[in-house]
Amino acid sequence: MQPLPQAGVDFLTLGSKHAVHPSLYQFLPSNTMCTSVSELEALYNSKSVVATTCLGVNHAVFSRRTFDYCIVDEASQLTLPVSLGPLRCAAVFVLVGDHYQLPPLVRDSEARHQQTKIKEALINLPLTQSENHVEVNTVDRYQGRDKDCIIISYVRNNPNKNVGNLLCDWRRVNVALTRARHKMVMVGSLSTLSSSPPLLSLIHLLTDKHWTTDIID
Repeated sequence: MQPLPQAGVDFLTLGSKHAVHPSLYQFLPSNTMCTSVSELEALYNSKSVVATTCLGVNHAVFSRRTFDYCIVDEASQLTLPVSLGPLRCAAVFVLVGDHYQLPPLVRDSEARHQQTKIKEALINLPLTQSENHVEVNTVDRYQGRDKDCIIISYVRNNPNKNVGNLLCDWRRVNVALTRARHKMVMVGSLSTLSSSPPLLSLIHLLTDKHWTTDIID
């Protein structure tokens, strides 16, 4: 969305402020001077371009309008039911996506809980008190992004060497290994991860280069 203002496109972006880039704050409805429902409705109807997520189509602006085009970005990451909402709002739709990108995942409450626990454990560390912000997220959340330093936890560690399905997906392994600009640290069980064909070649390379170290409890 950031190039749109430079291109002279007058648009409206819907959603919470924390999910929008600071340069786009002025295009949020909450930043307008509307003082009545009628003024807000006029604002909605005056914009030929409205940006939102697929789940944001339940907004009132879409209840009374039909658009000429609906452009769905990152369409390869959407499930079919989620994509149906925005498609009904336009006569013509365009799906933009890369079929090599990661397919969508079903939400897992247990995995979400584990991620929350990791964040809580990091909050009180001295590192997180510095000016350098530390993020904790999944591989899927980092697609299209990068950081100076990335620490990857492969999680899987069991005597049966069961690596699971996700770590056998070369697309997810590819995304995980290409997020770091300068430094990447990987934490995992060599014996378990060796069961993953995409990771096995990497493990051989790291071992041959003597780039691995054993961590003792």
